[in-house]
Parts: sequence; C-alpha cells; structure tokens
Amino acid sequence: PFKRGHGAFAQQAMTWRPPVVAASAASVTQLSAAARGGRHFGRLSAPRCAAICRVLAPHRNLQAASTGRHFTNWWQRWVDGRNPDSPNAAAVARLLRSEGINPYLIPRDELEDFRKHYLTQLNWFAKAEDRTQKEDEAWAILQEKKGYVVARWKDMYKLQTPVEAE
Repeated sequence: PFKRGHGAFAQQAMTWRPPVVAASAASVTQLSAAARGGRHFGRLSAPRCAAICRVLAPHRNLQAASTGRHFTNWWQRWVDGRNPDSPNAAAVARLLRSEGINPYLIPRDELEDFRKHYLTQLNWFAKAEDRTQKEDEAWAILQEKKGYVVARWKDMYKLQTPVEAE
C-alpha cells in the first residue's frame, strides 16, 4: 500500500513553494550563506534557503554574487607564500610587484618554474651572508638569466595602480 516517496513529507516537499517577498541584497546574502554552510536560518533549512535565494535574486549576477566565493582564495595565499608558509615564494611575489608585475595573473606553471630558478640562484650562486642581500643578489642574477621572461610579464601581467583600476 505505501510506496517509496509517498506520504505526508513527500507531499509537503512536492507542494512547497518559496514565498515571494521583496528582499534586500543583504538578506539574500544571509540566506545564501546559511544555505552554503548547511545551517538553519530561522526556521528554514539549508535547501529551503537555497530555493528562496533563487527566487529572491532578481537577476543572475546578484544570485552569483550572493552564492559565489570572493576572490580571496587559495591562489592568492599560495602566490603570496602564506599557505603553505613559504618565505621564498613571498620574496618572489614581492620582487615581481616591485617590477610592476601582478603575480596573481601569472599562470601557475610559469610561476612555479620562475620560483625554481629563483631558489637555484638563491641557494647556489648568491654568496652574500645577510638574507636580504642574498635575496637581492639572487634577483640580480635571475634578471640577467631570465630578464626576457620578466620583460614579457611586464607587458602581459601589468600591476595596476589604484588610479588605473578605476
């Protein structure tokens, strides 16, 4: 007599529709955060929060902005040498920025290759005793050997100043 998928709960799930109410972007953001985290928002469960967000978001961009991740992610932490903790990666990112290159835009394989060459110069060819002097010497040697890469990156991955970004 009872088939799978039937009953009061299934009937409620099939007939439930999210209420259409006017909402601000903040409430959509709160609901989508509750849906992503699997938490309850008041009496609403995560799937219902997600359904309400789809209805409340007036267009795709607001929905994507409210449900998507921000750009501060693993890539920025990896490039800056914060996760995993890598002082040499942080030094490469700092030196690239001093040259006017945005390290976030460089493809991962090229950046890894450049880091490898930097570490080779730092560990084998830079002879200074002080850490900062050794880094500067390794950068100067790397500029001689891989200057064409840095010159290409200056054109392709230019670091924007705040005035240029507007």
